[in-house]
Amino acid sequence: MNEDELNALVESKLAEALAARLQADRQRIREEVVSSLRREAERKHYDRINAKHPIEDKYGGLGRAGHEARLKAMDARRAAESARLDAINQRPVEGSLLYTKQRAALVPGSEGFKVK
Repeated sequence: MNEDELNALVESKLAEALAARLQADRQRIREEVVSSLRREAERKHYDRINAKHPIEDKYGGLGRAGHEARLKAMDARRAAESARLDAINQRPVEGSLLYTKQRAALVPGSEGFKVK
């Protein structure tokens, strides 16, 4: 084997190796590009799914005036309910000492107490 034949053999093996590497690199880069395109499409899809609807603003779609009216109505209902519960809680519980004293004050001696 002379120098020219050796160089021709080396060049052919080198060309085959470079072609195989180029093919592998091209395939790897193609897969990366396809993967990135799929990720981008999936991201757009989920962004569309997760996007807030226009009614999901901080006022619940009512606008500032409607939101303030709703808050005022809630405060009025809360105050009315608090007043109702306070009135209920003012009544003494039957059998308690306060209830017994009030009954005794209404009709002296009706609860078995005698005034000395």
